[in-house]
Amino acid sequence: MTWPIVIILFACVFLNRFGVPIGSYQIPLPAVVVATVFLALALQNRVVISARMLVRYLCLCICAALPTFLALDTPPSGTSVSVSSLYYLLALYAFLVLRPRFAIGFEKTLSIFRAMIFVLAICAIFQFVAQFAGVRFFSFVGVVPNALLREQHSNVVIPIWAGAAVYKSNGMFMSEPADLSQFLALGLVIEFVYFGNMLRVAVLLPALLMAFSGTGLLVLGFAVIMMSVTDRRLLAPLGRFAAVGAAVIPPLAAVAGPNYIQVFARRTTEVSSEGSSGYFRFVTPYKMVFELASDPRLVIGFGPGTSERFEALQLGINALTKMLIEYGVLGLCAYLWLMVSFAYQSEAKVLSSVGMFWFVFGGGYLLAPSVLYTLAALFLWGPGLQLATKTGFQTRSCSGPQPLLQWPARIER
Repeated sequence: MTWPIVIILFACVFLNRFGVPIGSYQIPLPAVVVATVFLALALQNRVVISARMLVRYLCLCICAALPTFLALDTPPSGTSVSVSSLYYLLALYAFLVLRPRFAIGFEKTLSIFRAMIFVLAICAIFQFVAQFAGVRFFSFVGVVPNALLREQHSNVVIPIWAGAAVYKSNGMFMSEPADLSQFLALGLVIEFVYFGNMLRVAVLLPALLMAFSGTGLLVLGFAVIMMSVTDRRLLAPLGRFAAVGAAVIPPLAAVAGPNYIQVFARRTTEVSSEGSSGYFRFVTPYKMVFELASDPRLVIGFGPGTSERFEALQLGINALTKMLIEYGVLGLCAYLWLMVSFAYQSEAKVLSSVGMFWFVFGGGYLLAPSVLYTLAALFLWGPGLQLATKTGFQTRSCSGPQPLLQWPARIER
């Protein structure tokens, strides 16, 4: 049954800029789509519950509720507690307990995702090149009603440098150029490790460069390290990947000119540059934790929503630091137990490790359904019991109906 994974991945890749207004809140459209898909599956009796994931999820609920009750009883100074943030967290992660009754397998899931990423790359290249012909489409403002847009929360339109008339590509559908580069980086890893289509690599790589974002390059760099460490058989394909890069990048550099090259060069070192997005994402979250280390309240957490005060101070927050600050050490441990149990697969070490790296360090993705559900579709909902080896695909799927509640001894490795 392919349609649930197709719809979910399509929503995560192409519909992240949109939301559904509910009262004073705006729910990201990927979250609404996932809820609708599982409701439709449940009505058809095509949903199963993973008992192993259910135990982990209930543990997260308990560990997140305790600091919330304490924060409501004795609120931390300088900030306010947002119970709705807790509700949203638990609602988003509740779907990790579920999975379609009939899985489509790891290979088919990757094939669907790589097709969408290829389309996204084509859109990114067209968008960037078309602006030189006077055709610009970077925002849906004026096209889609503002009530359905979430662009006000993102840096959708960003010039390559201050005052430049040329803008970074966001792929038309991504919320930010950084998001585009990270999705394309994951697509490059999938293409390289599992399919080896260098023509597609030759399309995805320039599309990633046209985002002018260092975070996608960092994801790629981590992937290269993982490939080098975990499986030396990938070193030869890695050489072919480098050859494609050597063939693609110089012509682009010759056409782009020195100003563009300087911008890109600065992006490669942005982790050490204060004020850059890489520094904001990769350095400031841990500076913030270091500043709070002396506060004993950090052990139990300050309560949901309290990390927002640090964002106001221009300090970045990622998934792990947000969990630690708001829900304490126990909440962080419960969260890691839940995430690692599905997002890290020993049979797909490189891809799952890159996925975790992207989720944790790519930005504040704790409550980002587009990234969370992309990983869930790739490693949980799509594969089912079909596992991927490092160099190919291995089928271990069961056929026929399965019981509603699946116990660890029967389905989990």
